[in-house]
Amino acid sequence: MSLKNNISRENEENINSEVPKSLLRKKIGSSLGITAIIVSIGSFFTSMAVVEEWVAAESWIAVTLPSFLFLLTSLVWIAIVGKSDYGIYGFKKSNKDTRFQDYGLASLLGLSVGAIFEFSLFLINPSYYGTQVVNLSLWQTIGIICILASIAEELVFRGLIYGHCIALLERKKTFGSISISTSNFIAAICFGIIHFVLIMQGVPIFNVILTVFFAMLLGVIAGWYREKVGNIIPAIIVHMSGNIGATVIGLILG
Repeated sequence: MSLKNNISRENEENINSEVPKSLLRKKIGSSLGITAIIVSIGSFFTSMAVVEEWVAAESWIAVTLPSFLFLLTSLVWIAIVGKSDYGIYGFKKSNKDTRFQDYGLASLLGLSVGAIFEFSLFLINPSYYGTQVVNLSLWQTIGIICILASIAEELVFRGLIYGHCIALLERKKTFGSISISTSNFIAAICFGIIHFVLIMQGVPIFNVILTVFFAMLLGVIAGWYREKVGNIIPAIIVHMSGNIGATVIGLILG
């Protein structure tokens, strides 16, 4: 091993050792707790609205309500705990070295991940594919799934959760020339975990596992661009692009 590699490894170990394991465990646990609370709020009020017949179970309002509650809850939470330092939650200007190409590549990566994910769902279980699609129009799908849900979920995970774990930002794992922070990993893991609720909806386990994996992958990419650019905008772009890519392939496959 070269001297340069030795120095790089030592630097990485020094960075990682600066963060106590107790803090790491605390942030992971509290992040999972925050995620559970926000998901529970969305699920509870949506279920109550359906049970009380305020909205129809298959209506676009029922599909919209969880994302709206995600959005509202995360903004209120950030407003309360942010203490005017909203930059750590992604509400700040882009870094000076940000280029237009960064947003373009973020979009391309998001589209690719979304398209590959949707096509993978079709390949692993063609007979099941499309059986649980909610009856939304194309414009409702774009507005609710591609735009609203993307913004709401990014505010929760690359906003609130990432900001909550900002103390772990300098604790990084390097893969070749790419470094991924622990803050990013935790936010991506929480984002992936929420998709396990699909089991309760009768989705086959392999489909759920695939969804969780791609959600984590999309989350890591979104988090990496959030760090690179300095705010939450590119993370939202990645997420929107991922949903658009999945939607387009879904339309093609029927």
